[in-house]
Amino acid sequence: MRNVIFWASALTFVLQSCVAPRSVLNSGKVTPKENFAAGWQYAGNISTAPLSKATELVNLNIDQIAAAQNMLDTLSQADAELLNQNLEIVGQAAIAYAADPIGAGSQFYLRYGLIDRVDIGYKYASGAHVFDAQYQFLGPVGNVEDITDERWYGSIGVQYAGQKVSIPAWATPLQNAINFDFSRRDVMVPLTFSYSFGNEEEYGSIAMGLVGNYTRFKYSTFNTDFAQYINPDGSVNILAIQAVDQKSDIFAYGGFVNLKLGYKYVYVLPALSFYYQDYGQFQNVIGSSFHLKGWTFVPSIGLRARIGKSTRNK
Repeated sequence: MRNVIFWASALTFVLQSCVAPRSVLNSGKVTPKENFAAGWQYAGNISTAPLSKATELVNLNIDQIAAAQNMLDTLSQADAELLNQNLEIVGQAAIAYAADPIGAGSQFYLRYGLIDRVDIGYKYASGAHVFDAQYQFLGPVGNVEDITDERWYGSIGVQYAGQKVSIPAWATPLQNAINFDFSRRDVMVPLTFSYSFGNEEEYGSIAMGLVGNYTRFKYSTFNTDFAQYINPDGSVNILAIQAVDQKSDIFAYGGFVNLKLGYKYVYVLPALSFYYQDYGQFQNVIGSSFHLKGWTFVPSIGLRARIGKSTRNK
């Protein structure tokens, strides 16, 4: 039971500090020219593909894997076959979690109204540096002091995020066993429509839309002699981790809804995004390959503050 709890916990949260920043927080209205918006958001990432792989960890034997890490150990052929099966399960679970990690983390961001109808932003999200821009094609561009009867807004944006996915120190038994190295680059394009509560989002807004996401996912392992095992005829073989160097292009499509609730300067932002993706075929550490696809849900909640001046008479 101890082994089951360890592996279930470790592989569920091993990459939680590296959640991909795919929550959509903005309304269709961009930050007015020469104004700032700053905020904090706590977002989760719940993906069905890694969860399905986690269910296969129940019978995993960590003691046997740990013992095999010592190259002086010599296993029986039966033990080597069991180790091979365990490594396959660990490899699939680790790759699945790196491709779309389950977890949660904080996001801090700042936005600036660059020109009329265009704002830009920077976000630090769970170890990832995120840059984006948004263009507003529908609705007025003023601030809350600028009176308007219009309530509908529309915009399209593009976001880039890059991060190196790392395994925490407390999960080194897994890293020592399979020597994984992960990195990813994400480009997200949200199309957003929103309805203002009051004049120029004085009391907030409700927003919804469609979103596409492209991920360039890279991972590798080193070719490593892992353990020795004895054949029935007494000869000794080497069980090795295969060298893998794979780049995968992953496309995800989905939608989102978010709320902005407050008054003039400070707002609460609950949001939910969802994606479907076919991750494709992945090469595992023992030479086998496997296929992943599934849904991802990204709930979040946070605070946003508006900092700036009226755009009236500009």
